[in-house]
Amino acid sequence: MVKLSDNLLWQLTKGSNAFTVKAKGCDGLTREPFNITNEVSPKTSGLANSKAVGMVAGDKPGNLKLTLKTRSADVKPARAAHTAALRLHAKGFKKTAPTVKKLLEENYYREDLSALALKRLFLNAKANSRKAAGKTYKAKPRSNKA
Repeated sequence: MVKLSDNLLWQLTKGSNAFTVKAKGCDGLTREPFNITNEVSPKTSGLANSKAVGMVAGDKPGNLKLTLKTRSADVKPARAAHTAALRLHAKGFKKTAPTVKKLLEENYYREDLSALALKRLFLNAKANSRKAAGKTYKAKPRSNKA
């Protein structure tokens, strides 16, 4: 298989590919599997970059799947992605964030991609919090001590 540079792949696929969203009011959006921001840009493109990061919802509420695209994707497509399951409902953002950071740093991913992945993780954790789920909290009774 012929290996192309990331820049050449971006030039070939930026204008039209199957993942581009073409609807009114959706300029610059994409559904690429390894695009962390879902924006059409060479920085976060899952098609054009040899190392890319993606985050999708898991099978249960509060679960996420972090997928990492590896460099062997060109030669061995079956081994193109490494998936890590993240449980936000059990651990929360503060305990899950170091796991994401460690996975990205161990595999030498770009720092801007790790920052975007942490931002997306935070937004998912915030959306899956108890307050967002509609659960109400009861105020604890306080003592009369001043």
